Amino acid sequence: MNSRIFGLLFIILLIIIAPSCSYFKKKDIISPPLARVFETYLYKNDIEDLVPPGSSAEDSVILVKSFIDAWVKKQLFLNKADENLFDEQIYRKIENQMEDYRASLIIYAYESELIRQKLDTFVSGSDIEKYYNEHLSLLKLKDDILKENLKNSILNKRKNEIVRTAENKVYQNAIDKNFFEIYE
Repeated sequence: MNSRIFGLLFIILLIIIAPSCSYFKKKDIISPPLARVFETYLYKNDIEDLVPPGSSAEDSVILVKSFIDAWVKKQLFLNKADENLFDEQIYRKIENQMEDYRASLIIYAYESELIRQKLDTFVSGSDIEKYYNEHLSLLKLKDDILKENLKNSILNKRKNEIVRTAENKVYQNAIDKNFFEIYE
């Protein structure tokens, strides 16, 4: 009787534990590699979204080939940099920078989503007029725009005249010295 209970418990335990074993789990299907640089692989599923829908076969091939070439060059360069930058302090600095950058990206994405959800982008004409009237002192210009634009226009016209005069002198000098004669 004990052996029967022990056998039944063993079967129940096997049924519970076996599915959690990685041997019985379905493996993720990985597409065949398109390129390999040392121990890094580029798979077909890595470039699935690269080609826009409706692209011609010729354009698709050119786009994929250029992407793969750029990926290979990047991996080779990265490997060479990794070989030459063996200082532990440099690696720690890079890891810290990557963590800071990752945090910045996450915060930026979060803030952007919050703004997108919460921001009311509709501003009525009366709201604009009210803001203008309440903040009139902040909206005054220090310089007269028309005066500055006129001054810049006159300066640009004068510069153009000087350039044209110089070009004409060079051209006249070339004519005087027969630089334009055609030799046969």
